[in-house]
Amino acid sequence: MGLSSAFPPQSMDLVMGFELADSIYYCIANNKVVLLDLRRDRYFALPEELERAFKHLAGGVGLHAGDQRALTALSQAGVLKRVQDDVPMRAPPFINVPTTSLIEQGEADVKPFLAICALLSQCKTALELRERGLFEAIGQIQVKRTSREPERIDIGECARRATAFNSTKQLIATQDRCLRRSIALLNFLRGANFHPNLVIGVKMLPFGAHAWVQDGRVVLNDMLDHVTTPYTPILVI
Repeated sequence: MGLSSAFPPQSMDLVMGFELADSIYYCIANNKVVLLDLRRDRYFALPEELERAFKHLAGGVGLHAGDQRALTALSQAGVLKRVQDDVPMRAPPFINVPTTSLIEQGEADVKPFLAICALLSQCKTALELRERGLFEAIGQIQVKRTSREPERIDIGECARRATAFNSTKQLIATQDRCLRRSIALLNFLRGANFHPNLVIGVKMLPFGAHAWVQDGRVVLNDMLDHVTTPYTPILVI
């Protein structure tokens, strides 16, 4: 896993800056740079020399000897893009560490109608992901979050919807489908004008990725200790 370390010749006539490519996201987990190429739906790491230059760029502490060549290689590989101004690189995502899980707050009455709607939302989301792919689905979520207007939100209705959604876990296979379920939950909650965050996190040793939905410090569709300790957010929407 990684990128080629072959460095092409570089012209030094014009000093330019570097920024993450549009579909690339990153975090540092266990002191290791982990990157997500959302367009290709893959995670990857970097060889030592490229990772060192990437950390220097991300940290904004000034480039060291040899970093320019390494960053040029990352740019040609599509991880970075050249920009005219030497501006700080886009930072890793931030979200408050959750302190509560809706699932752990005890059982609540579930309305059969909401449970059926939750099942339909999951089926619809699965079809959309199959037809459009992850990159477009995430893009739609981003657009809807940035374009929505503030509205009065019924918190009680949102909790009822999330609880109904979680109740369907025994009816639909969920193993290795955390991202699909989380996107479906976002779509389902949007019906109540509720727009929590989709979080994708990664862990090392061994490597793993996981997705969940979070509102403030409350995890809506997972156990608290399943997300707080092992996973570092790499994408938050």
